[in-house]
Amino acid sequence: MLQILAVLGLLLAATHAAAAPAAAKRVFILNSYRPGVEWTEGQLRGIQSQLDSTVLEVQTWVDFLDAARNPRFADEFRARYRNQYAHQHFDLIIATDDEALELLHTDAALFPGTPVVFGGVSDRSFLASLPRGRFAGVIEVFAELTMIELALKIHPRTSRICLVADGTRLSRYFVDSLKRRAASATWTLAGVSYVEAEIVHNLNESSALGARHRIYHGA
Repeated sequence: MLQILAVLGLLLAATHAAAAPAAAKRVFILNSYRPGVEWTEGQLRGIQSQLDSTVLEVQTWVDFLDAARNPRFADEFRARYRNQYAHQHFDLIIATDDEALELLHTDAALFPGTPVVFGGVSDRSFLASLPRGRFAGVIEVFAELTMIELALKIHPRTSRICLVADGTRLSRYFVDSLKRRAASATWTLAGVSYVEAEIVHNLNESSALGARHRIYHGA
């Protein structure tokens, strides 16, 4: 988060230096997930604190894709864009997490030419495809094996791990990465289930789980 805020500050400063007299900077924040998700709310708090600390006057617009629950999020945002945002000028777009960034990258009709700062994205092959002249941000790094090794130290009798994830792009990347790493591990990846994010956090409370079975969620 600190790195993305640093990039954000540099871009705002650059646009300020190029403009005289200074006008209010218009920043659009596009979130992959919905309001109330703690991860997203934390990102928004950090972004807003950085915007509040700048000497510039900054006006912000915030939108949410709700990509984890809504398979039609892309089409629905395109409709909102045409109705609400297409006629407006923005100096900077901030994209949080994978779906927002992918949508901005693949649909050239959305905010054409406006620079984009991103965070919360892990897929390096996808990031390598982004034009550096428009997109800047930081890579989110998952230490998935470290997290599992720590869980196994806490629950040493565990031998089978079920990976439960939501249907987001990040979760699919995470699952693929963990499947590759599991091939040489001492534990068995018993299966992968995709469910709604709200379900994930209640699974370890299930009395059906024995002491040798743990659910590790990537939502």
